[in-house]
Amino acid sequence: MVAFGLGRKILKLLKIEGESILESAIFALGLGFGSLSLIMFGLGILNLYYTWVVYSVLGILSIFSFFEVRKFRLQTSQLSLPKRKPTMFTSFFWGMLGLAAIINLAGALVPESFYDSLVFHLSVPALYKINHGIKYIETIFTSGFPQNMQMLYTLGLLLGTDILAKLTHWVMGIFVVLLVYALGRKYFNHRAGLVAAAIFYTIPMVAMQSRVTGVDLALTFFELLAVFALVNWFVRNGRDKKPELVKNGWLIAAGIFSGLAMGVKYTGIYSFVVFAVAVFLVGIIVYKEKIRSCFKRTFLFCVVAIALFSPWLIKNTIYTNNPFHPFLSSVIKSKDFYLGPEYTSIDNRTFTRKSKKWAVYPT
Repeated sequence: MVAFGLGRKILKLLKIEGESILESAIFALGLGFGSLSLIMFGLGILNLYYTWVVYSVLGILSIFSFFEVRKFRLQTSQLSLPKRKPTMFTSFFWGMLGLAAIINLAGALVPESFYDSLVFHLSVPALYKINHGIKYIETIFTSGFPQNMQMLYTLGLLLGTDILAKLTHWVMGIFVVLLVYALGRKYFNHRAGLVAAAIFYTIPMVAMQSRVTGVDLALTFFELLAVFALVNWFVRNGRDKKPELVKNGWLIAAGIFSGLAMGVKYTGIYSFVVFAVAVFLVGIIVYKEKIRSCFKRTFLFCVVAIALFSPWLIKNTIYTNNPFHPFLSSVIKSKDFYLGPEYTSIDNRTFTRKSKKWAVYPT
C-alpha cells in the first residue's frame, strides 16, 4: 500500500495516467518501489537503519498512502470494466501463469542458498543492518555495484528475515508479468498480452530468478516500464501535433524508470543509451521536428535518468574515488582495488590490495 500510494502521488505530479486500471496500478507500483529504495538509501547514509526508525517512516507513509489508495478506489469504482467471458484459450494461459507463480512462490519461501545472494545480494544488506547504515565494505568488491534492489532487501531484513527479502524479488516477477500483459493488451490485444506474459514467466531463467534474492527481475521491471512510458509518450506526441513540455510527463517517467534500472544493475546503462537515441531519432525521423527541439527532450530524459542513478555514483566516488567501482579500475584508480590484465586468471578474493583481511572477513 505504501509503494502504491507514493507512486500514485508521483503520477499526479507528472500529470499522467494510464488508460486502464492495471496500467495505472503497475506504473504506480514501479514509482512507489523506486521511491522506497531511495528512501532506504537516504536512511542508510544517515545511519538510521534501526527497526523503530523504519517502522516510524513506514507508518507516516502509510497514513499518506491510505488517502491516495482511497481516492484511486473511488475513481475506479465509477468505471465500467469490460466483461470478458472466460474461454478455453484464456483459461489455459491464466492457469499456466497461476501454476508457475505458485511453484516459484514455494521456492521463494525456503532459506536462501543462491551463491550470488549469499556473497552480495543478502550479505551486504545484512552488514548494513548490523552497522545501522551504509558503510564502505572493502572486502566485498561487489558492494560498489548499484544497490536499488539491495535497499529493498535491507528493508526486508529490518522488518523480518531473508524470506521477506526473497519474496520482494518474487513479487517483482509478478509485476513484470502484469506489465507485459498490460503492454500487450493496450497496443495489440488481450490474447497477445496474455500469451506474451505466459511465455515470459515460463522461461526457466525467470523461474530460477523468482526463487532467489537477485536483481534481474527488478532490472527487467524498470526497463520495461521505461519502454512502456516511452511508447505512451511517442503515441501521445503523435496525436498532438504540437507537444508541449507539460505533456512530457511520460518522457520524464521514462527517465525515472531508466535511472532506477541503472540503479539496480550497471547493465541498465545500455538500455539508457538506447532509449536516449530513440527519443532523439523518433523526433527527427517520425515527427520531422527540429534538431534543437529533439535535443531538448533528449536532454530532459538524460538529466532525469542520471539524477536517479547519481546517488550510487556519488557514493562510490566518496568511498572508492571511482564512480563506476569496481569497473574501470584500470582507468580510474579505485581505493583498495585494482583489476588489471595481471588479475585475469586470479580468484576474485585477491582483488582487494589488503587481501590479508580475507582471513578474517571471508565471503
